[in-house]
Amino acid sequence: MVNDSKEDLLFFARVCEKARRYDDMTEAMQKMIQADANLNSEERELLAAAYRGAISARRASWRSLCYAEQRVALDLTDQQIQVAEEYRTKMESELLSICHDILGAINEMLLPKASDAEAKAFYLKMKGDYYRYMIEVAPGEERPAVMDLSKHSYQDGLEIATKEMKASNPTRLGLAHNFAVFHFEVLKLPAEARQLAQKALDEAMAEIGANEVAAETDTVLHVIREALNAWKHKDFAADA
Repeated sequence: MVNDSKEDLLFFARVCEKARRYDDMTEAMQKMIQADANLNSEERELLAAAYRGAISARRASWRSLCYAEQRVALDLTDQQIQVAEEYRTKMESELLSICHDILGAINEMLLPKASDAEAKAFYLKMKGDYYRYMIEVAPGEERPAVMDLSKHSYQDGLEIATKEMKASNPTRLGLAHNFAVFHFEVLKLPAEARQLAQKALDEAMAEIGANEVAAETDTVLHVIREALNAWKHKDFAADA
């Protein structure tokens, strides 16, 4: 990047996405936000893709390490346990850093500049998501406060989306789905999770009727159906 113009940063972010260099992609998007926090829909999607890519692999690695620790704990020496714990702590610090990075941008720059319901709901959904990811690795005494932040972000986003957006809007559907995941995984309330997801699905399908469904909407509807199917007979948290 020669001069860090908005066009150059967007181009570089797309290159990073194709190369799956998500840490570089988040850095480019942060620079762009600092220059102009009023993002259009394409730029918001790039921002979400950057942070989703940066955190997804780390979340999967952290979960794998936790599972491995539990399986072999009895066979490890004290020194080996310490090494594993230190490495897990390092991974947790990375996860928290990514979450703080995007949440800071949303709270301080993006939401204050959001001028329409679509943008506000989009950022509130991201807030709910990244506070939810923080819950996984936050120290026990901090979890209740982070849970409240996640819950209220989803609630605020859904309130805006329900009032000002169509039931088939993919951002509104995504908010409903992820809030349902929050109920299922975090609050351990599977019945409420199913109710939220089913309501969103029913309202969207009633609105769509026999009309053709946009590709993005169809994708989210498929995700909601998969979640409902997975949660059908479960009363415990599952991965999502």
